[in-house]
Amino acid sequence: MASKVILCSRSPNINVYVDETYLVGHSGIIQAAIPIPANCERDIITTVERLRTAAAKTPPREFKGADVSGGNRALYAAFLRTIVNFSAQIGDQTVLRPVVTVEGMARHARSKEYQWLENQVLGALANLGRSNDVPLAQEFSRRMWWIGRFLRKICAQKVGNTFSFYFDNAHRSSQQYQDLIVVTPKGGLPTLWPRWKLFRSFANTMLKHIPFTPPRPFPPIERIDGLFSEQNYFIQAADLFSHLFYNALKASKGSTDRKVIMKRELLVDVLPSLAFDAALTNALALSNGQLICIDANFGGTLQLEPV
Repeated sequence: MASKVILCSRSPNINVYVDETYLVGHSGIIQAAIPIPANCERDIITTVERLRTAAAKTPPREFKGADVSGGNRALYAAFLRTIVNFSAQIGDQTVLRPVVTVEGMARHARSKEYQWLENQVLGALANLGRSNDVPLAQEFSRRMWWIGRFLRKICAQKVGNTFSFYFDNAHRSSQQYQDLIVVTPKGGLPTLWPRWKLFRSFANTMLKHIPFTPPRPFPPIERIDGLFSEQNYFIQAADLFSHLFYNALKASKGSTDRKVIMKRELLVDVLPSLAFDAALTNALALSNGQLICIDANFGGTLQLEPV
């Protein structure tokens, strides 16, 4: 049973674990986000460790979407059910929900909110002597846009808790958050800063002013950072969900590949009520056996519910 959570100003930090799977040609992106109150994590980790020990003579080093097979399918399903069922218990007590989002990659780039964020981040970095951080600034702006767009789906109402967002360290941009960098404010002295603290400051300032219509409230952000997936079950779960949704969507578009079908069936084992609406499937197509987004402006959200 998940620990009791009461969301208020004295309650724990909410950790949101995010990973993604890109559609072919970077035409779209599938992202899974799993919000877990920090005081619930130990219960879940203990349950997963017991599951791994009991279910396999040689437990997998980590749960990875690319490693799903007929031989370990039952263990993977049990792992994901553990995450989903704990999340459902947490959701019954709170306003938190794990979600999967599907978007065309042009959706953020064409939005005025993203363009505003990118300009603000690049300007702030230039003022600190960090004009060489352009690619990271663009990725950070996209992630801020995604948080701004979808946080209401993850947390249905304003709360007093702080939030931390963790991304898979397999991506170089996530690893760069942990670098120690030199910033030089105009007229000031060079100062060493962990990059994640600099971007946390940007996030808390800019999310208050991002020009969404109507304006949206955002909680304080405690941390934006990367984690290596082999060290964190929640990143592994986010990776698995994004990967399995990718394959389930391929199956919905007519793929008959054996592994694709197996992964769709695994996802249905975990989420029996899984269904995709026409707007989502119409935005996608198969191209040489790969999933492609044909509606660059598409955006949709699916909540991970056990029944």
